Amino acid sequence: MTKENNTLAIAPQRILVIAMRYLGDLMLSTPLLHTLRMAYPDATIDVLTYRNNAGLLEGNRDVDNVIETIQHQSWAEFGYLLKRIFQHYDLAITLEINNRRYFYARLAAKNVIGFVPQKHNKGHWKKHLLTASVEFDNDYTHTILEIAKLGDLLGIPAQLQQVAPYTDHKIDVPDLTDNPYVVLHTHPQWRYKRWPVTNWILIAEFLIAKGYIVILSGGPDRKEQAYIEEIFQPVQIKSKRIVNLAGQLSLAQLAKLLASAKLFIGPDTGITHLAAATGSPMIALFGPTNPVKWAPWPLAYTERKNPFQKKGDQTINNVTLLQWPEDCVPCQNEGCDLNRESDSRCLLDLPVSHVVLHIKKLLNLK
Repeated sequence: MTKENNTLAIAPQRILVIAMRYLGDLMLSTPLLHTLRMAYPDATIDVLTYRNNAGLLEGNRDVDNVIETIQHQSWAEFGYLLKRIFQHYDLAITLEINNRRYFYARLAAKNVIGFVPQKHNKGHWKKHLLTASVEFDNDYTHTILEIAKLGDLLGIPAQLQQVAPYTDHKIDVPDLTDNPYVVLHTHPQWRYKRWPVTNWILIAEFLIAKGYIVILSGGPDRKEQAYIEEIFQPVQIKSKRIVNLAGQLSLAQLAKLLASAKLFIGPDTGITHLAAATGSPMIALFGPTNPVKWAPWPLAYTERKNPFQKKGDQTINNVTLLQWPEDCVPCQNEGCDLNRESDSRCLLDLPVSHVVLHIKKLLNLK
């Protein structure tokens, strides 16, 4: 590969993809992994990612090895990682504009492709660290379409469908075989993406009254589980048709659960992207985040253009995205107080009645 001719002269035999941000970012990178597998079926394709995200690649046939690391490494862990990847690959692809990721990529392979800041922006010079690069568009191009441009550098056809994790392990939850259920994923990583607890309680009670089992999903974090308990406890006092599975399922097991759900409802978070990939009918509650860039990718959507517009309620295939029409939406700020632990007024103002209206449409309820 050269700056003038982006295609590789010889198909790479060993490829490293560096995807070390959040869970949702890794989910949105799975189409690129599938693109690489389709183009290079005999290559070894490894992914370097954080340990707590690695389960998202369970059962993914596009990936040969997952190299796990942690965000705050000891010197011994750092040294082990460098030894593991040093000149071990023909091609390294980094999905972040990040000096350490560039370092990993350069250490791993002679040919390196990735994103750089746009021209005239600080850091654009870093394109010289890469064999070939794409100027990153953070506003007007959906992340899946943006990542697809890296495949374009290689001259290979883009695959745009996400690949959910897979497992043969059964999910040991009673009463789900013959009973319709809805999954509520209520807890995003940051407060500014939250919808109020009281609203989730009302949604759960509405669904139960309509004959559905309500399943609460969530991770193992203690604060997250405590938050989910605030929803679970008052509802389960009135009905046993609510199940709290927070921290009990792997990501692959959760994907299996989502695939058979009648509906999924969640905020702007990684699990909402996972739900979209399973094909589950879903409602995504968006606040200040830009849907053009970060909306869940609809199943079977294969056009090379953004599926969603910048604001407003929208439905594309299995994804319904709700966004309350404040003038400032989407501001793309991290909360109204400009920090991740502040509230977003646009989410606080999103009424239960509006969400119920769309639930009725999707479940054909009166």
